[in-house]
Amino acid sequence: MWYSDSVLVFKIDTANIHPGKKYDITIELTTNHSYPYRNLLLYVEHNITSPVYQSDTLHCLLADEYGRWLGAGTGGLNQFSLNYLAAVVPDSVRIYELKIRQSMINNPLIGVEKAGVKITEVNIGS
Repeated sequence: MWYSDSVLVFKIDTANIHPGKKYDITIELTTNHSYPYRNLLLYVEHNITSPVYQSDTLHCLLADEYGRWLGAGTGGLNQFSLNYLAAVVPDSVRIYELKIRQSMINNPLIGVEKAGVKITEVNIGS
């Protein structure tokens, strides 16, 4: 269960990211068969592109109009990778954070098994 006032906070280790290099950031979600909707609304805040926190509202489509899940899945679980930031360049060595909160009408929201953040270095020329 994910309550609407529960904020997931991801601190990004600056030992693994380097100012001047480019990174793609995705939000990773896993839902189970009891998730009641075909979409998910998320509030996301971060200080990755600026020392001042930026906020976004994401409308994530998880199933098509026929109820078929769009992510990969097996055994009643579905995995979704949601592109969030592309080719961002961290500006300095400091504490980076990304915060995620669900904004659905159900409180608590059932069926979300896991949520995470994936940071991938962009390889130039590939």
